[in-house]
Amino acid sequence: MANQTVYNADHKTAIAGMVADTSLATIVSRTVQGDDVAFGTAVKLGTADRTVTNVETDDTAIYGFAVRSQALEAEANAYSAGDTAAIMLQGPIWVEVGANVADGNPVFVTVATGAITGASGAGKVAVSGASFETTATSGNLALVRII
Repeated sequence: MANQTVYNADHKTAIAGMVADTSLATIVSRTVQGDDVAFGTAVKLGTADRTVTNVETDDTAIYGFAVRSQALEAEANAYSAGDTAAIMLQGPIWVEVGANVADGNPVFVTVATGAITGASGAGKVAVSGASFETTATSGNLALVRII
């Protein structure tokens, strides 16, 4: 039997959709409707009961964020249509930001693209009760806490 002799000492701090810590969180199961839902992205309620889908232009409400699942293959970065997705409604989650954000900024989602930002503007919807707990530059990960 072969033994592991090489270890990576530089693990990532986080990955998109990762639950950040063991503090109180509300995570529900919902069926994915339509296109794949990437881990760490904002979702809205679907058209059928107990379903979610990606946000789109003209959406006015964010339901929650897709939590990374360890039940899927390691290479998977999204839930596919028909999968049962873990959706965070309350708690701490790591997300990739589409613009620079600062600790304490409220969380907004650009509905046309799904980009998560820290500033309001045209075509953006606020995530109720959510704020950033870390500072990050565009394309990097930031910690969001939903209260």
